[in-house]
Amino acid sequence: MKAKRQLREALQYMTRYLPVNKRYDQQKNSVILPQLSNPLVLGTIGLGATATTALYHMLRRRPNTQLAATFEAALLKSELVEKACVRIQESMAARRLHVQLQTETGVSDEQAIQLAKEVLELSWNAPKLGPLAVMVEVLTAQGTMITSKTLGFESEVAYPHEMYERFGAPASDPNWLP
Repeated sequence: MKAKRQLREALQYMTRYLPVNKRYDQQKNSVILPQLSNPLVLGTIGLGATATTALYHMLRRRPNTQLAATFEAALLKSELVEKACVRIQESMAARRLHVQLQTETGVSDEQAIQLAKEVLELSWNAPKLGPLAVMVEVLTAQGTMITSKTLGFESEVAYPHEMYERFGAPASDPNWLP
C-alpha cells in the first residue's frame, strides 16, 4: 500500500511540474515562452551538458606525438624513404595511424609496394601501438601513389580485422582477436 501511495504521489508531482508553454504577461497577443520546471527535465539537460563537456575534452586530447615521431624516425632510416609524415588520429573509440612516405628517385614501383607492406607489418607488430587501423600512402618519384587498396585491402585504410587475416595476431597482444 505504501509503495502504491508513494508512486501515485510521485506521478502527481511529475504531472504538476511538466514543462508547459505560458504566455508572457498572460496576454492574448504576447509571445509564448517555454517554461521548464520539471526536475527530471532539468536534470536531463544538466546530464547532457556534462556528457557533452566530457566528450569535448576527450576529443580535444592531443595525439601521442612522441610515439608518432619515434615511428617516423624509424621509417626515415630506410634508404628508400626521402620524406615521412606519421600522425596518430584518435576518435572516440578508435585510433588510426596515418603514414605518408615519399621515396627517393631511384625506387621502382615494386620496391615501393614492398615498402608499404613492411610499414603495415611494422605498424601491426609495434609494441606501443597495439591493433589499430593504418592508412599508408607511398608516393614514388614517378608520381605513383601506393595505398593499402593497392596491396589488396578493401579500402585505402587497412583495418585491424583485415590485418589480422594477413599477419595474424599482433606481437603486442598475441591473444588478440578481431
